[in-house]
Amino acid sequence: STEFLKPESSYLIDIEGLVATSNSDPWLRGFKWAQPSLMHLRELMRKVVTDPAAAKEVGLKGMKHVTSKYNSERVAAVYATRIKYIHKYKIKTGNKGDEKDPSTTGKILAQFDHKWSLSSGFKGCAVDKAPFPSSQLSKPATIADLCRIAIVTTYPPRECGIATFSSMLEAGLIQACGDNAHIRIVVVKHKDHAIQDYNRSVVVTSMDEYEVDQYEKAAHFINDNHFGLVLLQYEFGIYPGSSIMCFAKEIRTRLITVVHTVSRVYEEEHHAAVQQLTVMSHKLVVMTETMRATLDSFHAIPPHRYAVIPHGVPDLSLNRTQGTPYQTIFPGRMVIMSNGLLHSGKGIEYMINAMPAIIERFPDALYVIQGKPHPTGWKVKEYYELLHTTVEELNLDDHVYFLEEFVSTPDLIELLRGVHIYVNPYVDHTQSVSGTLAMALSTGAAVISTPYPYAEELLRKRDLGVLVPFRDTAALSSAVIRLFSNPLLLEAYNAKAHAAASEMTWARVGARYIELGMLM
Repeated sequence: STEFLKPESSYLIDIEGLVATSNSDPWLRGFKWAQPSLMHLRELMRKVVTDPAAAKEVGLKGMKHVTSKYNSERVAAVYATRIKYIHKYKIKTGNKGDEKDPSTTGKILAQFDHKWSLSSGFKGCAVDKAPFPSSQLSKPATIADLCRIAIVTTYPPRECGIATFSSMLEAGLIQACGDNAHIRIVVVKHKDHAIQDYNRSVVVTSMDEYEVDQYEKAAHFINDNHFGLVLLQYEFGIYPGSSIMCFAKEIRTRLITVVHTVSRVYEEEHHAAVQQLTVMSHKLVVMTETMRATLDSFHAIPPHRYAVIPHGVPDLSLNRTQGTPYQTIFPGRMVIMSNGLLHSGKGIEYMINAMPAIIERFPDALYVIQGKPHPTGWKVKEYYELLHTTVEELNLDDHVYFLEEFVSTPDLIELLRGVHIYVNPYVDHTQSVSGTLAMALSTGAAVISTPYPYAEELLRKRDLGVLVPFRDTAALSSAVIRLFSNPLLLEAYNAKAHAAASEMTWARVGARYIELGMLM
């Protein structure tokens, strides 16, 4: 980019050509990287060293350019222009008294105009004020009321991160509610899945994902059965089109929507859905401060409309077995592990490419990749084949092991307790949260990760693990070698990770949701 860099105020490096990006990454497909000229870089470095006075003058010009064009007043003017646009085209003032009612968005309610490319189905379910404001909720709420909870979600046996999240949250809510617990699941399912596939003592009704009328029927079922609290798990990839809005519009009890992904690259309809769910829900929940900031700055959601409740983890004792006779996962090997449903955003290929440098120093090193290709991901089978091909080309058959299973939580805990290092090499800069990382920390695993927002917030701010740059094979190998070479440092990370995770157990998280319901 030459927006900040000008020829008269900086040293611009020539490029030797454009290099195609990896086809395995859908986010980068069609882009090309500029390949810098090393010869020209050397020339520029010599110029700086041999004529420091001229280099200083260039630097001063650069400083003047940046501070004049990008100072606080200029940036504030850009924000002010954007805010005026939002108020003119995207929102409208609420009805008189709305600002006193926390069930609305106060003075900013979603407004749909010709500039929004929204489907007719979306507009059919959209509202411009709360369909069931908090003023109509029965108050005060008792624990017995709030512990009659319907969780709207995917659910096991479906192999899905949110299904796992919801089953764990269910257990945490049961602990938090004690004898008052009446936790039930309203499941969204594939049309080829039968309701009999689920645990019917918990799953009370279902919605086929593409049948909008079933969403409305499920909402009426919740109302008719007098649930005191609804926890809607929202991920834009789960509910097609406007269906979940049609559901939320019909709910006549306390509704908390848990937003699992917050992104600055949403399509217009996804962005509008977040705003609509804000209007229809009594509260939104996100899991990190980064997500909170994005709701505020990008989606224009008022701060009083959402709360931060962390992703939960199992309540486990610190029982590390790596390097002991109790290590059940490849005893005697120095084990590195990544896990989860696999797709190109996981960055597994970068860790595979880091292995040759690692085994040169530690011949017993083994990288275990646990998980199956994501069932609904884009070209995941091709990606999985690419990983296997890379292993073969690097002659790593004895040092990389694919455990192609969706393992149970107890089995996953045993695996994580026995690995020396857990690696999270994601390439998605916008990843909001990671249940796999949270689970690894709960077992006290030493973690190496790329700095996506959730990892950045957990690891850097609390020094719970090692962060490496995105798509950096050398940094990954260096970080692994450093931890393998320093057992005391690895043990320190074990202790810190476990201590931090103990503050966000599922029982504590469940109690936070109940407390939030009490405030409505």
